[in-house]
Amino acid sequence: MEDYYKKWLKQDVVYIISDEEKGVFDRLNSDDEREQFIEQFWMRRDSDAQTNFNEFKEEHYRRIAYANDHFFSAKAGWRTDRGRTYIMWGPPDDREMRPSAGRYERLPHEGGGTTVTYAFERWLYRHIPGIGSNIELEFVDKSGTAEYRLALGLEEKDALLHTDAGLTWAEESGMMDKSQRPYFTPGSANNPLIQGMMRMRSKDRPFARMARFFAVQKAPDIQFTDLQQAVDSRVLYHSLPFKVMSNSIKLDQSRTMLAVSVELRNKDLTFQKENGRHRASVKIYGRAVGLTGRVLTEFEELVALEYMPDRIEEGRMESSIYQEQMLAPPGLYKLHLILEDLYGEKLGTMDTGLVAPNYESKKLVTSPLILANSIRRLSTLPDALEMFVLGDLKVIPNVRGTFTPDSHLPVYLQVYNLQVDQSLGRPSPETVYEVIRDGKVVSKVSDTDNQDLVFFSEERAVFVQYVDLEGLRPGDYSIRVTVQDGVANESVVTRGRFKIQ
Repeated sequence: MEDYYKKWLKQDVVYIISDEEKGVFDRLNSDDEREQFIEQFWMRRDSDAQTNFNEFKEEHYRRIAYANDHFFSAKAGWRTDRGRTYIMWGPPDDREMRPSAGRYERLPHEGGGTTVTYAFERWLYRHIPGIGSNIELEFVDKSGTAEYRLALGLEEKDALLHTDAGLTWAEESGMMDKSQRPYFTPGSANNPLIQGMMRMRSKDRPFARMARFFAVQKAPDIQFTDLQQAVDSRVLYHSLPFKVMSNSIKLDQSRTMLAVSVELRNKDLTFQKENGRHRASVKIYGRAVGLTGRVLTEFEELVALEYMPDRIEEGRMESSIYQEQMLAPPGLYKLHLILEDLYGEKLGTMDTGLVAPNYESKKLVTSPLILANSIRRLSTLPDALEMFVLGDLKVIPNVRGTFTPDSHLPVYLQVYNLQVDQSLGRPSPETVYEVIRDGKVVSKVSDTDNQDLVFFSEERAVFVQYVDLEGLRPGDYSIRVTVQDGVANESVVTRGRFKIQ
């Protein structure tokens, strides 16, 4: 992971990250904080937060791939001057390529006359935000190795620059001496007589070119003003790490319940002592929008924690979970989340996609697996939607997907369109739970007696199983659940991932 974050900082975003952002990233202490920072980094540059993907990020990595394919020399394409410029500013509006050294007729603003040049390219950008319009950049390959360097002056491509040949019109006519060129004597660029003989443009004067030379190598400004304010406010905060997971449960033919769970580690929160108790408060704001930009829902919640002095150290080692349940028609949604630690300068943000499946099909289908911290039956049913409550069960998900050795893995699953065995008056499924590591089944539970079937109706069947993890070594695992409909002779498979540590 250390290599991953080093590569992200030193290669992936090296040309576009600001000095301020780099300073914040260097001060982060955990991988969770770094992941949150990276999420924020791309979000601040997203040109359209209403879509389900980040256009800026997609384009950035496309440019890196293009640079590596087209601008490589003795080093990777992204490391070259052409590669850097392409990654930062995109393809030029016009590109003149002279891949071979040879005879060259200077343009009037270059002084005219004939000379011989090294291989070079001239790129024209009609406009570069924050720099200006009609930006011309030249890249010169003096070494003949396809190592094109960004040129500071127009004369750098001139292979005869330090000889008596390759004179300009004014030099050929004796009106000026080659030593008077601004390349050799920058002060002559301010001489109106020299300017006239050289037909210089103001943007070709040495100091103008120097300013442009350094400006195009500076990280681009964030272009979207509505997000710029977010940068100014958020970059001052230390990152507040958190984890998010979402699950979908069918309500009826036209609506799905999306349950979004947010988990915070208490040790990342700021506690203050008030009236003999240790308190922490986190403000959670979320907004879910569809592909058209229409807001599905907005929510805001204040999560408060409180511990007595003799419990505070134990409390810091615990986690806090909040869940928001929303009703949605089938479709794709984008969720924006912002969490603020009210007692400390910590802010966490995340964008994530939500999927509300279309359950109109009559085929055998399942909800996503919920790998839980705990599942317990309620004595009374709530009157309205309540966190973690699914029917008569309270299912608290394991957001981080981590379990301890020699414990149990509580599994919750809904299955739709199971056929009813008319002789029994209920479905007759067989469920198989397989724990897999490195492609091999290391644990298996088969239920043919429907002990895991805790509820069934015409619309759904609910399964709860506790998979024994005894004897399994720490590492990454997956679980595969197969449901066989004994009446319709159909089967469906669903999967999940977890970790033992």
